[in-house]
Amino acid sequence: MKKFKIFCLLLGLLCIACEKPTESNYYQNVKSWIGKTPEELITSWGEPTQVINNNNRQYYIYMVDKDIPLPGTDGQGGNGQLTYINPLTNTPAYNVNLFCQTTFIVREGIIVDWLFEGNACKAY
Repeated sequence: MKKFKIFCLLLGLLCIACEKPTESNYYQNVKSWIGKTPEELITSWGEPTQVINNNNRQYYIYMVDKDIPLPGTDGQGGNGQLTYINPLTNTPAYNVNLFCQTTFIVREGIIVDWLFEGNACKAY
């Protein structure tokens, strides 16, 4: 029985270590800010990229926009040694753009709604 408990504990730790950020987790994180103040948000998230005042609402906008460079391939094959070069599989280096814009909507000093969009809106 003791070995089974240790096995379950190790399996649980392994599952936690393998966890990946997901949009669903990001959704839950953003949703949890409903009813809180902008000051609490800023304490946790830092200063917003932009604040827009419109009528009796404020929009706190957080933006992530960065390019991640990825190297190209040279068409080499084999086991790490130069055994052949296939010019058809050569690919140039390129950038992948990671973008996430999250907006919190504030009325009367309380976060009442939110929205987000982008391919990098993920959390653990």
